[in-house]
Amino acid sequence: MQPATKTLSEPASHNALKAVQSLMAPEACSESNSSPQCFLGATKIEWKKGAPHLQGGFVTAGMAAESLLLTYAEGLSLADFEVADKDAPHVLEAVMPAHEAENHLLRRLPEYARARNGVMAESIRAFLSDRPVRSIPGISPSTKVLVLAGHDTNLAAMMALFGLDWSFPDQPDSTAPNTVLAFERWRHADGSRDVRIRVFHQSLAELRQGRAPDIETSALTLSPSRPILFSTQ
Repeated sequence: MQPATKTLSEPASHNALKAVQSLMAPEACSESNSSPQCFLGATKIEWKKGAPHLQGGFVTAGMAAESLLLTYAEGLSLADFEVADKDAPHVLEAVMPAHEAENHLLRRLPEYARARNGVMAESIRAFLSDRPVRSIPGISPSTKVLVLAGHDTNLAAMMALFGLDWSFPDQPDSTAPNTVLAFERWRHADGSRDVRIRVFHQSLAELRQGRAPDIETSALTLSPSRPILFSTQ
């Protein structure tokens, strides 16, 4: 696998990186970008303990932006970063494209996603195809519902491996807390079956206020660009 030396070039992503830099460490890039607190370094893939790891500015800035969103979602203040409560949603909208850029980079590298999340993806395919799920103990032919808990990086990897994409008008983070990716198995009267994929989410305001989402309005139906089921042959 070749190193990923560049990330997205969208102006919003770079503006977000600068916004995170000004909040977290405004003086870190004044002398050089070799400081770990400077987010201007190129993003690369490094191998550690037999697994790939992304390293670089957008990765660090993306994690920092996600931490700000988690802080806000927990009902806490961003006053330590000199952000007033009334301004916090606008600040999050400004910084979260850095996290989205990190996710987009992951989705452009399916081999990277497969190396770190291939077992999860293959377990989902096996379960949906009525095949043994060897990596998850306790799954039997009578199991009707399988729930897997993960992180934002797991969701980003599933987007890469199943060819999925989504965004929300009321949430600046496509893989925010309480985002649920659902694979629904449908069996028709003629014996045929298909898999429908939906993603459910909470808005930024709902997370902040601890309100339950409206299931119907919070869901999007997705169209995968890669096979979901294993071949029957």
